[in-house]
Amino acid sequence: MRKFYVLLILLTASSLASAKTISTESLVNIVSTNTLDNCKINGFNILNARPDFAKTINGNLNKFGSLNISNFDASDCLTSRNVSKDVLTSHFYQKNKKTVGHSLQMFSALNLKSGASLIAIIDNNNQSYILGGVDPQMKAALQESFGDNDYFQKVNFDSRKEFGDIASANKGPQIDTNSPNSNESLLKQAKINLAKRGVKDLIKTDTSFDLSLEDGEGNKRKSLMMVSLDKKNPIPLLRANLISNTNILSSVIKYKLKNPYSYKPREILATQQGDELEIIIKYTATNSYGAEVVGIDGRKFYLKASGEFNSTPNF
Repeated sequence: MRKFYVLLILLTASSLASAKTISTESLVNIVSTNTLDNCKINGFNILNARPDFAKTINGNLNKFGSLNISNFDASDCLTSRNVSKDVLTSHFYQKNKKTVGHSLQMFSALNLKSGASLIAIIDNNNQSYILGGVDPQMKAALQESFGDNDYFQKVNFDSRKEFGDIASANKGPQIDTNSPNSNESLLKQAKINLAKRGVKDLIKTDTSFDLSLEDGEGNKRKSLMMVSLDKKNPIPLLRANLISNTNILSSVIKYKLKNPYSYKPREILATQQGDELEIIIKYTATNSYGAEVVGIDGRKFYLKASGEFNSTPNF
């Protein structure tokens, strides 16, 4: 019993714990005897205690926009329910942090013998992102651990979505696009709703202004934003909505790069054409040879009846 408490103290001491201090068998024993009523162990404690486990999870997470475990700030208690044969499961989530506008939920399974891992991520739009091979044993362990979790119930293990598919957190109101003249109706409704809201900070004509975007190191970098509206049917743009969508796109571009830390946004072109808004960002980043190269990437955003644009198409 005394040995058990010594291991528990080491485990919860975060940075004091090491792979040499606590064996896999001891970790499993501690998790198996932990209870929700007197919880002392969560997913972070395990990864702090075993850097080799953290390396495995981070290696898998890196495939998803270069994320790592530090992008998550909360984890559930681990109990016997999280141990299934040779598999340890954990639930991490973003409580006060966000990734491209989303508060992500992450469910991980780690095979303690083979060192393989399976990660399922759910975004605010209930889209699934699966990292690692869908091993039947690890999948079954996740289902046993989190079968009654509302977020986990939305996981689609057949999903092939990648980080570049992640959409804006807010879908916004939809309209019936199968009705006659639906496009004209949407444009008209959006203009009416914008007028009703009485928003003052609207972009009503072609313009340009400086916009600060984060570079790959998290520093604010001044970029030139150029806005072009539809000549025949211009829709006033909510400045805050335009900036939000640009930040989302910039984050997606950054995390898609092989070296996201080298990302430097330079110029932005936002073009409104009917019910679509295309935002294109010109940037520089270093390639695999260390040379700085110019890149261009963009995304379309779609008008909603509220007058805002987001990345969910109007099907």
